[in-house]
Amino acid sequence: MAQNAQASPVTNISRKTQATQAGQYYGSPQLTQIPFSYMMNTTNFYGQGFIPPATPSPPPSSDILSSILERLNSVDKKLSQLDQIHQTVSGIVSRIDKIEQRMNSFETRMKELEKSIDFSRNMIENITKKNRVNSTQL
Repeated sequence: MAQNAQASPVTNISRKTQATQAGQYYGSPQLTQIPFSYMMNTTNFYGQGFIPPATPSPPPSSDILSSILERLNSVDKKLSQLDQIHQTVSGIVSRIDKIEQRMNSFETRMKELEKSIDFSRNMIENITKKNRVNSTQL
């Protein structure tokens, strides 16, 4: 019993007073009869003191509910617009990817064509040089 008169280090309220307050807050006289050592070993009471329950708020009015519903509908509409925009952008991105692949293919073909033209030009120059040399020797 000497323990019940000691002050709690966390709340500076005697343990007997804490148990009495618990009975007041939760409306149960049986709670004041629970040994304090049991309450201190439970996770809800250990070192926290007692917190009174929140007072219930009045139910919201229909005006508030209708304004919340309107805002939710507005958000839903905007989200659906964002979905449409996302689909459109995805389609554009896929088209751009295809165009980029085609451009890369065209660039590769152009480089091959330039190499072929350079090779043909060199062959023509070699043939004309040989023809000149042969014609001067005759």
